[in-house]
Amino acid sequence: MIPAKEHPALLKVMIFGPVVLAAVAFAGSFTHVEATVAQHGQTGWIAWAIAAMPELMVLLCVASVRVGRASPWTWVMGASAVAFTLGANLAQAQASPWGLINAGFPAWAALCSVTLLHGPGATRKPEASRRQVKAQASPPPAAQEAPAAAPEASPGLHSVAPPVTPSGAKDSVIGVWVSARQAEGLEQHEVIRRAEQEGICSRRTVQRHWAPEEKKAAS
Repeated sequence: MIPAKEHPALLKVMIFGPVVLAAVAFAGSFTHVEATVAQHGQTGWIAWAIAAMPELMVLLCVASVRVGRASPWTWVMGASAVAFTLGANLAQAQASPWGLINAGFPAWAALCSVTLLHGPGATRKPEASRRQVKAQASPPPAAQEAPAAAPEASPGLHSVAPPVTPSGAKDSVIGVWVSARQAEGLEQHEVIRRAEQEGICSRRTVQRHWAPEEKKAAS
C-alpha cells in the first residue's frame, strides 16, 4: 500500500478526482432530470429547481450519515431522492438494455462521487475534534480550586467555646470562662446549662471551678 502523504500527486488525485467526478455526474444526471421534468409540464426555472432538488438531497443525506447524525427520516429522504433521480434518468433512455444502463449511469456515478467525497475519515474527525476540545477545556486536577477554608471564629468568652488545648491548659481556660460567667452575675445552674448546651464542659467541671461567695466577695 502506498501512503498518500508520501506521494503528493496521489494525494491530489484523491482530493480532486471525486470533485471532478461529482461535477460531471451531477451535470449529466441534472440534464436528464431537467429534460424529464420539462416533458411533463414543468418548464422554465422551475424545471431547473426540481432537477437540482434530488441531487442536493442525496448530497445532504450522505453527509448526515457520514457525520453520524442520520435518523430514519434521513434514509427515507435519501432513498426517495435516489429513486426520483434514477427514474427521471431512465425516462430519457432508449427501450434497450444499454439504453437503460447509459441513462441511469449518471445517477449512479453521482451517488458514488458523494460517497467518495465523504470518505470513512469524515466519520472519525468530528468525534476526535470534540474529544480534543473537551480535553483542552477541562483543567488538570492540580489546577482545580481547593476548597475554601472555614472562617476563623472571632475570639470572645461570651460566644466561643474554649479552644482545643492540652488537658491542663484547657482546664485553666474553662476556669477563666466560668469565673467570667460568675462575674456577670449568672447563677450556677444557668452557667451549667449553658456549658452543657454549648459543649464546653460538664456539670462537675463548672461546680469545681465555681468560686464560693465569700471568696468572690474577697476578690
